[in-house]
Amino acid sequence: MNKMCTLLIGGNGFIGQALVRRLKKRNKSIYILARSLGQQRIEDGISFFPGSLDDEKIVNDLLPQCDEVLYLASNTTPGIPNNSPLYEFEANINPLLSFIRCLQNYPKIHLLFLSSGGSIYGDHDKQPISEEALLKPLSYHASGKAIAESILSAYSNQTSSQVTILRPSNVYGPGQPVTPHFGLIPKILDCIYHEKEIQIWGDGEITRDYLYIDDLADACDKALSQHPKPSSLYNVYNVGSSHGYTINQVCKIAEDITEKTCKKTYIVARIADVKHVVLDISLISDELCWQPVTDLVTGVSKTLEWFLRKAENV
Repeated sequence: MNKMCTLLIGGNGFIGQALVRRLKKRNKSIYILARSLGQQRIEDGISFFPGSLDDEKIVNDLLPQCDEVLYLASNTTPGIPNNSPLYEFEANINPLLSFIRCLQNYPKIHLLFLSSGGSIYGDHDKQPISEEALLKPLSYHASGKAIAESILSAYSNQTSSQVTILRPSNVYGPGQPVTPHFGLIPKILDCIYHEKEIQIWGDGEITRDYLYIDDLADACDKALSQHPKPSSLYNVYNVGSSHGYTINQVCKIAEDITEKTCKKTYIVARIADVKHVVLDISLISDELCWQPVTDLVTGVSKTLEWFLRKAENV
């Protein structure tokens, strides 16, 4: 009998929740393994398992029931101030290695890993950036993603297992929380709504490629549902909008949509911030027939609608 279960590692966050909504349409059982779930439970056909990747017993109990795994777990972001490479290893690389140690006993499982197209490439003069570009990470978080990809490449080679790496650009959309060091769009909307100033590192002219959350969920669905070219077990894809916007332009879009002013304060730029990132998405378009469908103005409008509903219900 074919296994029909999808396991999400770290699936209770902003991206994980959107993926669950999308993957439920595939009529497959969904398991979620995450540290902050509280207790094991089942809701609407989704099974939640609290636990750490260091706990090999729970991992080995779940993997035999799965034919695909989405690895979303990450305990750092590019914007978090962090001068300790050891912390990046302990927070992200060590748990991945623990998981791979168990996963290598189940080589028929397809592993999809979310990397970071917004940070892993570093600064490049040529834009948009393709998957063939040299990786030049500027932060320990980005370096950790590059190390993780290298580990997974070796794992795929040694076990002949299917591994798909997605490198999403800056993901945003309904459900994204307001956090101090990550997520520009919810931060802008929050500052406009509460009439607060937003602090912008640098002059606001760094460029980012913004990807709506539902478009990322669609890309993950296609990566799992379709088989990349059969000659390759290890595949890497950029996932973005292929359009770049400066921070100042995003602020202007939010101002136009809300018809309110975004109060801005410019402070010294962070050394780990990439100056310009726009992703070349021709490979995933050609091989998986994926294209984003939500432009930035529409995406920010939908995010604002969610934000206002949430604020009214507080």
